[in-house]
Amino acid sequence: MYRSTMQLGSLAVLVGVFGAGCAPYRSLNGQEKRPMVASLMPLPAPPLPPPPALAPLDEDASAGELLERGFLFFHQDRPDLAAESFAGAIATGSLNDAGRALAYWHIAEAERRQYHEDATAEALASFATVAEQVIEMRGERRFAIDENGDFIDHFKLELRVAEARGALNALWARRVRHYGRSLANPVICTSAEEIDFFIRHASPCSGTEGRVLEREELAAIDGVPIEGRRVERITVFCSSIDSSDQFYVVLPDAAPPPAASELDPGP
Repeated sequence: MYRSTMQLGSLAVLVGVFGAGCAPYRSLNGQEKRPMVASLMPLPAPPLPPPPALAPLDEDASAGELLERGFLFFHQDRPDLAAESFAGAIATGSLNDAGRALAYWHIAEAERRQYHEDATAEALASFATVAEQVIEMRGERRFAIDENGDFIDHFKLELRVAEARGALNALWARRVRHYGRSLANPVICTSAEEIDFFIRHASPCSGTEGRVLEREELAAIDGVPIEGRRVERITVFCSSIDSSDQFYVVLPDAAPPPAASELDPGP
């Protein structure tokens, strides 16, 4: 999944854009200074200091405080506390749709880091629902607009929706053996990117190394030509674990085949 592109230095701006009534974030406690030591012998590297302690939040903490705290925990690699903070921000009811999409995505990523598959899926489903609303209303309302675009552009929202939907379909394929394994019960995708993400998450391979794909677009089913949609038979070979799997995927809008079999969204 994507890593967050949000920088800690811009948190104050973020909470103002995505939430209402956001109070300024309480300052972090200072870190304990270590004494300087002189020695003729090389010294081992000192252990890393613990993450700075955070001041406790009031029970009536604002959405902005909770959202900002969620980002801090997320970047400190404390996913349990990050998920809790983002969920708390959503629960206040003060975040707009863009803020809720942002929070749900980070909840999903935080839960994924903890290997909580069900919680990850629930957050991805909520993210996809809210994010699609943000995309649909773009002509009427836009969030975080600057000279380089808006929230949809900066957060790569459309591509993240494709990954969320692809990951959810992959989870279903892993849990239900017959799902996606026949033309009678194919995986329905809405874009070529979603297909790529589905393959990535559904594949038994742990990574792209040792993964070989065979993708074939079917021209007919039982002698009947296929029109108005694209149907692919995708076989995934994993040399690392000597395994393979086969999926049938339907793209209703009959978009042209993707240029590459693997999608690389970048960092």
